[in-house]
Amino acid sequence: MGNCFLPFPKDLWLPGPGLPRPKGGGRAAQRGDTFVVVGGADADDDDAERHSDVLRFDPDGDSWELMGQTLGSPDYVAAALMAPDGFVVDCS
Repeated sequence: MGNCFLPFPKDLWLPGPGLPRPKGGGRAAQRGDTFVVVGGADADDDDAERHSDVLRFDPDGDSWELMGQTLGSPDYVAAALMAPDGFVVDCS
């Protein structure tokens, strides 16, 4: 099953492309007309392998791309928000 996106102002869920791999506990933040997903783990579980990657959804290509940036250390269930010059992730 792929991810779903809720386009506004419509009240309709549309299927989207799947992530490159399963990602439990990843956090998303809006970035302009798209969004990023940071961190996460192979499963939504404390013992799962954690990741430090940053993925960006490309709305024009309807696909995910791996960004060059990574978290300082692998983590999941962190908080993420966009700031004027990038994004902030609470990895505590």
